[in-house]
Amino acid sequence: ILPWSSPLARGDTFTVREDDGNTAVVEARLVGEGRGHVALERTDGRLEIVPLGQIVSRVAGDDPKPVSTAAMIERLKEDFGEERFRHVSDSSFVVGLILSEPLQKKYESNATAGLKKGLEFMKRVEKHFVEFIVKLKIEAEKPRYPLVLLIFETDDDFIEFVKKETGGKGLSAESILGFYSVITNRLVIRMSECLSYSTPLHEAIHQQIYNRGILKRLAP
Repeated sequence: ILPWSSPLARGDTFTVREDDGNTAVVEARLVGEGRGHVALERTDGRLEIVPLGQIVSRVAGDDPKPVSTAAMIERLKEDFGEERFRHVSDSSFVVGLILSEPLQKKYESNATAGLKKGLEFMKRVEKHFVEFIVKLKIEAEKPRYPLVLLIFETDDDFIEFVKKETGGKGLSAESILGFYSVITNRLVIRMSECLSYSTPLHEAIHQQIYNRGILKRLAP
């Protein structure tokens, strides 16, 4: 966590010089600065940490429109491969299952039933959390982006994904049961945690807190 300053977020168009020397034009919200870097919030809620020296230009503009659940699903299919990705969604959530291998047709209904259980879990967490913050009169906002829960069918795939996401830093991937990433804005769990959902509950609260503006991502 860096000691970011957090100016009022605003949407701009940035031209960024990438590590390979090429430039890319991105629409994003500037949500913080610190230690010679800026944090850019992309249209799917991801944060990109970019060195100030790689910002070629910045044109002020309106906030970019957040992606829909349909667009979020398409991005997840690109990330994990359509054959290995199953999902259910509503207007607020996308719950995805990352399979170890393509699924036989006879098991599709079982996968869908499990995903629907995950979606109901996310909706219950939201309902009770909103009731809690209203009771305490805490100022909050609605999430800007569809909230994503990813469930990995096998521990091996989960561990490999965690190592890639963390770069091998922090807790060992083998000891992690699930986590919420302030960078990707996704909640990620092992399928074995879907029996009780006790670990995902803790992490889903983090996801609600940061997406409702109660705490700021990357803040001290």
